[in-house]
Amino acid sequence: MSTMRVIFSSFFDPPKTYPIKELFRQIDLDNDGFVSKEDVKAFLLKFDIKITKYNIDILADVRRLDLVDIQTYFLKLGIPIELAEAKRLLKRMNKTDAQEIEYSEWRKFLLFQPICDLESIAHYWRNGCVIDLSSDPVITIPQILKKDNDHSRDVIQLVAGGVAGVVSRTCTAPIDRLKIMRQVYGYKHKRSGFLEAYRYMLREGGIVSLWRGNFVNVVKIAPETAIKYTTYERYKRLLMENDSLGFFEGHSAMTKFSAGAMAGLTAQSVIYPMEVLRTRMCLRKTGQYSSILDCGRKIYHELGVVGFYRGYFVNVAGILPYAGIELATYEWLKSIYIYRYMRHILHLSPRVISDHPAISYVHPPAHTIPFLAASASMLAVVLTYPMALIRSKMQASFYWKHPLCVGGNPHPKLTLPSLLSAIWRDDGVIGLYRGMGANLIKVLPATAISMLTYESIRRKCNIGPMGSG
Repeated sequence: MSTMRVIFSSFFDPPKTYPIKELFRQIDLDNDGFVSKEDVKAFLLKFDIKITKYNIDILADVRRLDLVDIQTYFLKLGIPIELAEAKRLLKRMNKTDAQEIEYSEWRKFLLFQPICDLESIAHYWRNGCVIDLSSDPVITIPQILKKDNDHSRDVIQLVAGGVAGVVSRTCTAPIDRLKIMRQVYGYKHKRSGFLEAYRYMLREGGIVSLWRGNFVNVVKIAPETAIKYTTYERYKRLLMENDSLGFFEGHSAMTKFSAGAMAGLTAQSVIYPMEVLRTRMCLRKTGQYSSILDCGRKIYHELGVVGFYRGYFVNVAGILPYAGIELATYEWLKSIYIYRYMRHILHLSPRVISDHPAISYVHPPAHTIPFLAASASMLAVVLTYPMALIRSKMQASFYWKHPLCVGGNPHPKLTLPSLLSAIWRDDGVIGLYRGMGANLIKVLPATAISMLTYESIRRKCNIGPMGSG
């Protein structure tokens, strides 16, 4: 007890025994009058307090904190503040007009606040107050800003992702239908260019045919985008929290790629039957299917449950690298832009480098998001397009004649080896990129609209930009 009084004497002048006695009583679980290492460990375990490697970077190299250090620290925790607010926070601990404080002052200010995680400490620092109503120092903690509830945050992300997918796909539905037709039927017909394909669609079903299959596309894309974006944030946190070897902590690009790949896999596994329905509905003739349910019934009658997962493994092989490359590249391009063009606006500390965690909490200007997102998605498309082409052909394999097919011959039963052999025999390597031009034309507006919508909703709901958790 006397030892603890000596330790705490530097924080209370004169030293008071009440807070020391209470702390001693709480930690001394075996009531033997001594606090051992085992007592401390047991105390932490009792309240589920984990000792982690999460250090405050701004305190690692310096013994004094200035305004920029404080701003950087809050930025890393997802709480952007202006320099004026950083100055106000500094004055809460240092009543003078000094522009910096000692680390010991910061520690003394937060010593007895009963919070275990750094973000809550930051919220307390920002919103708490110390009230001395008697001769004994009494720390009163008012309503601390609570961290966003994980469930409500996930709901917002799900809604934002769903809305983003619906808006983008509805705007680009005519291009999407052309892309699928070019992938499946190729260029063999002498009049199968872009304009001829659109003329055929208009003659065959009118202007409404340009949005043929869009309803099922929307029904499919809303949960897909919502699940992908939400699980991406979750997987990133899981990878970092369970990184006992420190691999992901030192390889942020691999963390984002892995999280993106797993998010894409999760989303595709959930909605893949809708992808098959979307392709069939998009390619149908007028009157062939009366509704989505009718299309589903005919697929089931013809092929059974397996028909809804035709091309699934090929799709998974393509979606893993695509989603990983797209999301990781988007975050990388965004961090590069913020680091290069916004650090002077944010007055970031020199210790904040381009891949610093603090960067992920900054919203880039809205007009830059479409360009960053489209660039990332185009890179992913170019690298993974052959797998997407094979997937579409396997999904759309059927036994009818179509006006844009050569001679109207029916497709033989497709397998992956036979499909690759046919593509290589007819067109060589170029055949693996059939329809990529139309796909890229679609990717630019679709990705731009989707990501801009998603990031805008996140900004409005104050949950930070994509990648901030």
